[in-house]
This record gives sequence, C-alpha cells and structure tokens, in this order.
Amino acid sequence: MTTRFLVGSTVISDNDEQYREAIRCYTATLEGMGLVQVEFPGQIDPDTVLKPTIQNTISGYQMWRFNDALQSGAPIFLKIGYGIGNTSNIRIYVEVGFEINESGGFVGLTTGNKLTGAASSYATGEWQLSGCHVDGFAGIAAFNPSYTSGFSSMGGFFICRTSDSDGVATAEGATLILQDGGSSSNPKSVGIRFQPSKAIVFDKASSPHDYMLNPFRLSSAVEGELPAYLMFHAIPQIIPMHGICGCLGGSLSPRDTFNVAMVGNAPRRYIFPGRNAIAYTGNNSEPVHLAMLWE
Repeated sequence: MTTRFLVGSTVISDNDEQYREAIRCYTATLEGMGLVQVEFPGQIDPDTVLKPTIQNTISGYQMWRFNDALQSGAPIFLKIGYGIGNTSNIRIYVEVGFEINESGGFVGLTTGNKLTGAASSYATGEWQLSGCHVDGFAGIAAFNPSYTSGFSSMGGFFICRTSDSDGVATAEGATLILQDGGSSSNPKSVGIRFQPSKAIVFDKASSPHDYMLNPFRLSSAVEGELPAYLMFHAIPQIIPMHGICGCLGGSLSPRDTFNVAMVGNAPRRYIFPGRNAIAYTGNNSEPVHLAMLWE
C-alpha cells in the first residue's frame, strides 16, 4: 500500500515538464503499491517524453502486471497509456489482458483500451494519488481538495478478481471498473472470464447501475454505524466483489478509512479517497461513492 502526491497543478500539464512530472508521480504510485512493471523496449520515458500537441492523443505506454498469488496461473497485465484529452490535462488509458508477447504487446483477449476520467481544469493545488495492491485487487484513485464543484476520477481505476465466499481471490475471472471518458453518467464495468474459457462477458456503460453496485439493495454495517454497499461481478453469474464497496460520501471525510466485512465474516480495511476521487452512483442528494481496499 502506498500514497503518493502530485504536487502543484502538474496534472494540468501546461508544458512538457509538468506533463513529465505527472507521469513520474503516477508511475511511482503504480510501483509503490506493489505492481510490477514488465521490462521491454519502447515504453514511455517520463524524463524525455513530450506533451502531445494534438488533443485526444496518447504519447506512450507502460506495461504492468499483478504481483499476487494467482499471477502465475491466472495472469493479469495492465497496459497504462498516457496522453491528453480535449484540454491540456493529462489523461490515463487502461487496457487489461491475460497474455503478452516478447515485445510487450497483448496476445488474444483484452478489455480494449478504456479512457479514465480527466483532472478538472478548474482544480488548483495538489492532486493526491492513492493506490493499493493486494491479493486479487489493484486500485488507484486521485483526489483534489480544491475541486468541490463536481466529480472527477483522474486516472482512477479498479481491477478486482473474483473471490470465494470467504473473500479469498479466485482464478475464475476479474472485473475492470473505471469512469469511461470522465462522465459521471458513463461508468464502465468490464467483466473478464478466465474459466471455463476466456471471454468478455460483461462490457457496459450507460448508467450508474452498470457498475453492478448493490443491485439487490444489500448492505453491511461499517463499524456499526454507516452502511457499505456490495458491488458485484457479472461473469456471467453474479459474484460479490471483495475489493470495492459503495459508501455514503457525505458521511465521510476524504482519506477516511473504515473496517467492514463485505465478503465473508472477516472485516477488512477500506479507504474513501474523496468525493471527487472516483466515479459515483446514486442520486445527487445522497450519492454513493466508491471505496477501495486499503491494506
């Protein structure tokens, strides 16, 4: 587990050096949280890359992999792309697959290249990156205390393996969750099945309900007080998700942690990154935000 910081307004990326610093900070978070960068030539160099001059352009990629107990038999690889969107802000792209070749390219099935939300041009000051990688889960989110006018998930994504009834990760499949394109009304949940055959079995974006957040209105008590809402895989059967849960952001402060048993009986520690740290679902009067494992 690690916490890194984007200092100043580097995510706005007004010049090459700001753009490079944003990539350095994001890279340091991925590394610090325990993911392993796969070595092969041609990956982006944060010290020499130039900021794109054309909007909605990717300037380069890095390839990362899970570093958990199931990686040898059910590998998960992450292709992280860096670029800009329709403003000067840095944009993060995520693609997940099972197999790569010697050149670092994907072989076979992938989720496709998905775009995360962008940092808001209206935010000033420091963006705070939070990242966590444990068995069966990897997640990263960003929060800016100055941005209170809406929601943003700059670079935010979660990848969660399936788990058994005790919350122990299994090799059946995994789900990628992010805020596709940055709109709070356009969430993205992509379910991937390892067994019995590799397949994309759920790829949906159109409404907050497509996150598979609490479809049965189930909840658990957070330390006896606040509710935490289950999220679910759909690969294609409905399986409770152990790495992410929903919480009432209005009842928590940014970076608050809490313990709750979402899958199985053992409580686990989660963090609420902040109300604009990752996509939300629910209604505007009491939206339900996403919290992730923090162990």
